[in-house]
Amino acid sequence: MNATMQEAPQCPGCHFGCSLARYQCARGKNLRAKWLAGEVIPERRAPWEHAKRNDEPRKAGKGAGMPPMPAYMKAMRMLNIASFALADRRESQPDKLVIDAIARQEGCATLPIIKGRMGKDATDPSSSLEKLVQDGLVEVQEDEIAGTMYALTEQGRTQGETWRNERMAADAAFVDALSEEEQEQLAALIAKLLQSSAHKDRMR
Repeated sequence: MNATMQEAPQCPGCHFGCSLARYQCARGKNLRAKWLAGEVIPERRAPWEHAKRNDEPRKAGKGAGMPPMPAYMKAMRMLNIASFALADRRESQPDKLVIDAIARQEGCATLPIIKGRMGKDATDPSSSLEKLVQDGLVEVQEDEIAGTMYALTEQGRTQGETWRNERMAADAAFVDALSEEEQEQLAALIAKLLQSSAHKDRMR
């Protein structure tokens, strides 16, 4: 079967989850060309494996004699990789994020509030709102004080609850490799980092 007729595999270039049918960088473009030509694309080592590699004894040649990667660098690398993985998952479901943002404001909110709830790095929710209104999940309301507001319909509330349950299941699966105790430890460590960072920002 011709490669163009097959389902495009996940790009092995950097493990950010792009499909070769919808690559998002020049590396993906080059790999797609090779894939369409029928070439075998070798699997790259996953980024989270690099920290392990840096603990391995250095062989003669390039990098010989270099010290192991410091612990703080490993930690920052893993946090960056995790943040990219989570951001990619969020960006792939903008309609769900909009519904969730409105639901957290008791089912009705203005556009600025929705944007704030979605986070500063989220995409503009305007196009999603238009689609959700057309689908009957959201309705536009005019308020004398607040102005234009977006409210969930009954169908929107039901769909939002379904999406919320799906997201919670996906969140559970994301950390499923850790035991419940390890999950608690991870949450406590991240909270400690955030608390320390917030304190340092206030001291500046």
